[in-house]
Amino acid sequence: MASIWIGNLRDTKSLESDLSAICSRYGQVEDLWVSRAPTGPDCFAVATFASPAAAQRAQEALAGQVLPALTEKTLKVREWTERPERPSQAATWRRDAPAAPQQRWADAEDELPLPQYLPPRRTFGGGWAAAMAAAEEAEEEEEYEDEEEEEEQDDEWDPLVELWVGNLCNEATRLSLRRAFELFGEVESLTLHRAPYDRSLQYAMIKLPASGAERALQELNGLIVYELSGGVELIVKQSKRSLKPLLRWQQEQQRWQAAAAQRAARAPAQPNNRGPVDAEGLEVACEDGSMAPLQGAVRRIKHLFVCEGPPSRMLWVGSIGGHATVADVMALLRRYGAVHRVKLQPAPGYQNTFQFGLVEMGSAAEAERARSALQAVEDEDICDSKPLKLRYGWPPHLVMRGGRPPAGQRQQQQQRQQAAGPARGAHASGAARAAAARRDGSTSSGSRNTCSGGRGNTSSGS
Repeated sequence: MASIWIGNLRDTKSLESDLSAICSRYGQVEDLWVSRAPTGPDCFAVATFASPAAAQRAQEALAGQVLPALTEKTLKVREWTERPERPSQAATWRRDAPAAPQQRWADAEDELPLPQYLPPRRTFGGGWAAAMAAAEEAEEEEEYEDEEEEEEQDDEWDPLVELWVGNLCNEATRLSLRRAFELFGEVESLTLHRAPYDRSLQYAMIKLPASGAERALQELNGLIVYELSGGVELIVKQSKRSLKPLLRWQQEQQRWQAAAAQRAARAPAQPNNRGPVDAEGLEVACEDGSMAPLQGAVRRIKHLFVCEGPPSRMLWVGSIGGHATVADVMALLRRYGAVHRVKLQPAPGYQNTFQFGLVEMGSAAEAERARSALQAVEDEDICDSKPLKLRYGWPPHLVMRGGRPPAGQRQQQQQRQQAAGPARGAHASGAARAAAARRDGSTSSGSRNTCSGGRGNTSSGS
């Protein structure tokens, strides 16, 4: 028996019967089975003939033919050979096969022992390879940091300065300029330009270290170098371009100082809203009506005098994490009493991620209880790697100095005096007018009495 494989068949219901009828023309067909191709919509078939001669005749006749009953494509026909059976899983290839020689795949550097400062240990992130990579990365970072520190020290010690060199003749070249200025230090950059006002002259911009630039300014400025300037004196000075950042900074500083002076002249009596305050002689009016001095360092923060004591219902809470909200702070402080108001503000400073809060408690006793319980405590809900700081806050209208009434009472007294001033003035003017009228009345009555007495005497005498 012999078999042939037939491909590119169209998938139809009568495919098997049509193919069997066609193959029977070339000999007796012992077996025929049809299957779908693993890729694509086509099918293939394996036909087994009773004799090898019949299989060969069918292969020669069908190869490359287009049979509408079977397919619209060209038939592919070849000899079919049975696949060899796979060995059973019980094969003893592990025991019987010779051992393969071990290959040396590692480099010579991989055989070196690990560094002493990084002991070999197994890690979950990658094992020995990860340990070696971490060691190499640490060495590279140390070398890079050392190089950066050396470069920064060199730059700070001898920064670059740009020089402007004028009165150069047309025969001067970049090479001759570099040779002349390399006597004073390493030339970082050099550019040569044609002078805009005189085409027969040139000028150059040269960058040197500061020490070399200073010596070049002293020795070459006003010197005649025939190779560079012909018979004209060289002009060497620091370029305006290198002076611009310094001049701009100086101008900004002057403008800032002038603006600060103007603000101070316009409002000399306004207190600072932030910063330390001279607490000597400052007293506050407590809730029980007594007067108590401010304790500890006193600072002015958001129109409050923040200090260590005496207890007040206002609390300043510092070192609050940037993730905390008003609700978190209020929930923490409500454990110690009533909370009327909470206000969060970002802490001052560049890229400062912390906040501070101004909290109004129900009473001074509740605020004191909250401060004693939370001082230097790191709460996981509102803190971020720093413990809390709590201080008392006093509003300005309750603060006084040296026995004077508080600022709020002083303002009220001034307002009452200003309001009562016009009334007192009107009352005084009315009293003055009444006194003048009385004086005028007494004068006129006296004159009338004098006249009548004169007439009586005259009449009596007569």
